[in-house]
Amino acid sequence: MSIPSLTPGSPQPSAPFRKSGPPIMSVALSTIDTATSQAKLISVCGEVDMSNAHLLVELVEVAVDSRPASILLDLSQVTSFGAHAMNALLQAQQTAARGGGVLTLRDPAPCVRYLLAVNGVEQLTLIERGRPAPAQPRSRSRSSTA
Repeated sequence: MSIPSLTPGSPQPSAPFRKSGPPIMSVALSTIDTATSQAKLISVCGEVDMSNAHLLVELVEVAVDSRPASILLDLSQVTSFGAHAMNALLQAQQTAARGGGVLTLRDPAPCVRYLLAVNGVEQLTLIERGRPAPAQPRSRSRSSTA
């Protein structure tokens, strides 16, 4: 596959380059009944990266508009979760709190739980777990002998 030249005066590609296939992430927003009230459920599937992490924050903003007491973020089907996703998760948590709700992570995938632990925010986040937690990250401290 050759990449077309983008020098001045050369013809420009008619459409942006895009791999064919399924989207890297899908999201859904629904309302569910809990024991005491209704909650908003945001389900995320696939890779959460810099190209789509903002969608987490935007969906929490939409959910907060209906003033639910609880917003559940189901991350059980997430396959990749990076720094931009972590930032979006923290922003989503703040957005929910400003709206008077509580953001709870439902069964976060191992890649999500690992990053929560590495970044020291696992204790700051409400988590509903259905799977065992991954091994804790190893300390990177070095010991030297003289």
